[in-house]
Amino acid sequence: GLQNANVLETDLTPDVARWYYLSALTVDGCAELDSIYINFIPNVFASGGFSPNGDGINDYWNIEGIDDFPNNLVEVYTRWGIKVFSQKGYSNLDPNKQWDGRAGNGNDLPTGTYYYIVITNEGGYIPITGPVTIVR
Repeated sequence: GLQNANVLETDLTPDVARWYYLSALTVDGCAELDSIYINFIPNVFASGGFSPNGDGINDYWNIEGIDDFPNNLVEVYTRWGIKVFSQKGYSNLDPNKQWDGRAGNGNDLPTGTYYYIVITNEGGYIPITGPVTIVR
């Protein structure tokens, strides 16, 4: 059986859900085939800062993987707990749904550190929190 096969170990880094197949020859020359379905579970990672100064580089806060969770909620607070940004359906693909360093009233927030919470609203994911710094 396969337990006696010379199996080559391999590292898989799946980026899409799909079937992976393994074939091997046993010591007695028989071919064995097995398969496994791997479901890719995306992760969310918020960048630690951005520079919304209008130069076209890092003008919006990037949250890697957020577009895999269209029902998300992103909120940003000052260190005193005052909410300065809230967006349902945050998207890196839509500047109207990204944070540009302004408060809800449209005024630019000063350089400094703010605190975020990202809620994916998907089962099995806990809210992600951390600091984000605005540099002007």
